[in-house]
Amino acid sequence: MKYIINNFNLFDLQAKLKNFLSKNYKNKYYKRIKQKIFSYINLCNDYYVNSGKCLLKDLIKKYFKNKFSTFYYWANKILIAYKNNDFDELFLKSTLPHNINYQYSDSIRKIICDLYFEYCNKHAVAVLSLFYNLKKGIHGEELKNKAPKNLKTFFRWLKKDERWLKIKNKIKEIKKQHPRYGVKEIGLLQMGAKYFVPSKFPVDKKYYVYDFIDEKTRLALGYVYDKLSIDNAIAAVKKVISDFKNIFGVKITRIRTDNGSEFINNYRNNQKKYC
Repeated sequence: MKYIINNFNLFDLQAKLKNFLSKNYKNKYYKRIKQKIFSYINLCNDYYVNSGKCLLKDLIKKYFKNKFSTFYYWANKILIAYKNNDFDELFLKSTLPHNINYQYSDSIRKIICDLYFEYCNKHAVAVLSLFYNLKKGIHGEELKNKAPKNLKTFFRWLKKDERWLKIKNKIKEIKKQHPRYGVKEIGLLQMGAKYFVPSKFPVDKKYYVYDFIDEKTRLALGYVYDKLSIDNAIAAVKKVISDFKNIFGVKITRIRTDNGSEFINNYRNNQKKYC
């Protein structure tokens, strides 16, 4: 078989690969290379142990998690390295493009991070405000050309700054002192609206559920409707107030929603149009 090494050369290949790995254990891609090499060796051993009875696709599913392209790539790479007796080709190489947009300097990174923390005190959405102002050239042509063109890369810069880590740790400490559900009394409900569709759930049509959960006790009730509407939301609220008192003996004193989105969906938007 093209991608399975000959049985007579398998042990020789295995010995050379182990020798190669032992010499390069400090390589930053060592674990990834080792995983792929041993997956290939184990696949070949399994193939010959079963005398070729196992299908190749079953072995790929077992050792390469059904990723055929990964198997063919590494099998070809290992066989070529063995043929040329040069296993250095197995090293993974960086795929970072060699162009100006990816060759960032530490000085530019620091300037942009300094700008961000100045923006924090002036703008509500500091990350986006600074990102788009840099693209417009408001802070100069040099920063415009050398700043990240990708928002994810830009955000990654900010998160690696020491000041960002200090803010993050401070937020963690505040959360420990003030837990989310640290309310003292019961009867404070959180209201939400969810939907179930036939493509994902065993239902005959689309259904909507208004759910209510007590922030202190975590007791919950839900009510199913065929559409979202102001009338249905109000009806669900009236019902939950009554049911919590009758079932749990809890008097509801407050109901909290996310921006009131459960009430602003007009019932006319959910009705079918008739010509």
